[in-house]
Amino acid sequence: MKDNNEFRFVHREETFTDLAVRELAESSAACLCRLQFKRCTEADCENCQIGIGFRRCYNQMSDYDKQRFNTYLRQAYARNAEHPEIWRTFKGLIGHAILWILGIFAAFFFLCFFLSECDKPDRQIKNSYASITKEMHNKVSNNIRYTRYNIYDVTADGKKNCQDYSILFYLFWQDRYPEDKDRVFFVRNKNPFNGMNHLFIYMIDYDGRGFYLEPWADNSSKYLMFDSWTSRYNPKYNEIMPAEHYLKRAVNAVYRKRWAKEPK
Repeated sequence: MKDNNEFRFVHREETFTDLAVRELAESSAACLCRLQFKRCTEADCENCQIGIGFRRCYNQMSDYDKQRFNTYLRQAYARNAEHPEIWRTFKGLIGHAILWILGIFAAFFFLCFFLSECDKPDRQIKNSYASITKEMHNKVSNNIRYTRYNIYDVTADGKKNCQDYSILFYLFWQDRYPEDKDRVFFVRNKNPFNGMNHLFIYMIDYDGRGFYLEPWADNSSKYLMFDSWTSRYNPKYNEIMPAEHYLKRAVNAVYRKRWAKEPK
């Protein structure tokens, strides 16, 4: 009766042919890595006596040995390819490092562009007064007039410019229309091609669509950005800005105390 606890061990000695096939595969894998990582060229391989010898040996193998050779070659190549620095020339390593640096810079600039695009309101923009609701139009016009009559150098920089008009428009809107305080935003347009660097307002209408307005408009009923700036204004460069970025510039003590109480 056969004992179930019996184990059979089969031991096979590696023959000279086994050793030769394995060494040939290792050497061929090294050649492939040198070719892949540009230490050698294809022209070098065509004229290389070592490569010619490899091909001659391979052509003389039996089908069984060729199968073993291909298996050993894949294994050796996988091991060698994990360490490309071994096979590259110094020039190749420098080129590889430069590519990595360029890739990092490209990713950085792409990320900056993507984030700036995300800062833009994802809403359909209104470019005509007919599309603005009557209630919103009346409130905006009234607040522009109120801002004009009460304008002062809120940033204390010795000038009354777009920052003063935008900041005061924002603050007056918060005070006068608290039910709509979440509909108003600061927008900066910085165009590197025509020198425009302007602060103004983005407003969300009651139907959910938005529009850009000039709080510094001479005519309180004609406040859309294209009316004030015509072709110089390019909305491509609009960027929604955090309110705190500009409100902290307001040096008036009353407003400083008020915004200091706001939750961060």
